[in-house]
Amino acid sequence: MKSNIYQVVFFLFLWTGTICPVKANSEYRERVYIQTDKNVYLAGELMWLKIYLTDDEGKPTTLSKVGYIEVQDEENSLLQTKIELQEGTGQGCLEIPVTWPTANYRLVGYTRFMNNEGEEVFYNKTISVINTFRTDRTVEVVDSTLAGESKKPMLVNTVDLKTDKQVYGCREEGMITLDNLPADLYSVSISVAGKDLTTSAPVQTIQTWRNELTLMNKPSISSDYLPEYEGHIIKGSFVNVETGAPPAEQDAVISLLAFVGDDIRLFGGRAQGEEVTFYTKGISGREEIATVAIGLTSSVFRLDIQSPFVNPAPVSLPTLSLQEDWEEQLLQRSVGLQTLYLFNADSLNRIKAGESYFRWTPDWTYRLDEYTRFTTMEEVVIEFILPLRFRRINGKRVLSVLTEDRQGFTSGNTLVLLDGIPLLDHEMIFRYDPYSVEKIEVYRGKYVFGGQMFDGIASFKTYNHDYIGLTLDATTQIFDYEGTQPFRQFYMPDYNRPEQKESRLPDYRHTLLWLPEVPLPETQRVSVPFSTSDLTGEFTVTIEGITTSGRTIFAHKEIEVK
Repeated sequence: MKSNIYQVVFFLFLWTGTICPVKANSEYRERVYIQTDKNVYLAGELMWLKIYLTDDEGKPTTLSKVGYIEVQDEENSLLQTKIELQEGTGQGCLEIPVTWPTANYRLVGYTRFMNNEGEEVFYNKTISVINTFRTDRTVEVVDSTLAGESKKPMLVNTVDLKTDKQVYGCREEGMITLDNLPADLYSVSISVAGKDLTTSAPVQTIQTWRNELTLMNKPSISSDYLPEYEGHIIKGSFVNVETGAPPAEQDAVISLLAFVGDDIRLFGGRAQGEEVTFYTKGISGREEIATVAIGLTSSVFRLDIQSPFVNPAPVSLPTLSLQEDWEEQLLQRSVGLQTLYLFNADSLNRIKAGESYFRWTPDWTYRLDEYTRFTTMEEVVIEFILPLRFRRINGKRVLSVLTEDRQGFTSGNTLVLLDGIPLLDHEMIFRYDPYSVEKIEVYRGKYVFGGQMFDGIASFKTYNHDYIGLTLDATTQIFDYEGTQPFRQFYMPDYNRPEQKESRLPDYRHTLLWLPEVPLPETQRVSVPFSTSDLTGEFTVTIEGITTSGRTIFAHKEIEVK
């Protein structure tokens, strides 16, 4: 069984055209590195993230399409998120809750495929959080003259990093230049953030991670987890509604998973015993999903979704000691954080909407407000919706679609959707209030989901896509589900414009620039602009990246804002 997973991975590489060379007889393994914009945060700040996906030798790979990140204290996971990986890298952010106490926390990263080796190969990093809103601190406050030195590694720049100035004024445009970039550069990022406070947590860079990678053990690998080579894999299990037991051997159950909303996003499950797997693609953000269990026997089942997160076993973390001479700096940064959210909240929360995965065009669209309104759905279909027809089969009404040759209607095996929710019992749409429906879209042809073929689709959409008044049976469940993170745009004002520079709107950004994907230059040089804020003090420019051969790119430089 062990060799089968490698053959599958090898053929997936051939099929998907990924860049990482994989031999048919080799043991393919994955590793991740997570870059953050800084290492010490205030409660309430955004933590900007970038994931690099590599093999166990540190060479970029592109097979897995989802990375998982968890933040833990010494007891459990407090934050969890999924990051979409494109061409071996991904980006996202986490908002650190204002309720978190001052302490060190553990950042954990992995892919689904890495579960085959276990938690010991997961990425780990210690981050520090200081809560300036709470006075019930249990950490030690020490005299800075007695504080121990931070465990900083020896850092050597691997590219030439230059800035056009060493000292900048507030709200000033600056330029960062990278020179002597390697010819086989694969990905590189730039961060400009306030200089980290010196804590007891070890500082990790892409260089130190790469060095540790060569020393990491290679545990035995199982074949329990396939890589998410297309998109997020959602797993669930069937449960008998009456008994709470899994399906018996004679029970046959198929399933559907749908995302509620305006677009049709429907996935069929692949069942194996009581478990079912959905291979999804193009899902992001927090949305409602509907699960439908279709029993082919007299038993009634529901489908429960499982969490994809591992919840790694917590570990002990170093104690975070506050220093007395941090007080003024923390006060300035805390006031700046509150001011930033008070005046710039809209700019900090700009989310780019994802594109729909299914881009089907309906054959007919009917906006009901353009027609005379009727009180029953049967009248609406009879009077206006010519490609649909209600029929009675075995004492129940079913909805049929005009056939592709337009010579008749289907037998009633139609996929009926209300705001994307599959209604296998067509009586539900027959009894539904037509005044709640804004439009009806009809698709002719054959569609296959979860091993079941449907003759056409009839999609009913309410005004607010909230399926108002719909009563579901026990086979259908609706709940919120978090897909991969949608793209969140980093906020940076343009101070080349005089009106922006003279604006009375305060700007207290502590992270001045976060560019997780620098456009790869045609030459060995690239220049990137940035702007300072109203915060003064020392800032650190950090460059991290990787080449196609697995060599790391690192450079850092300190600048000052007065």
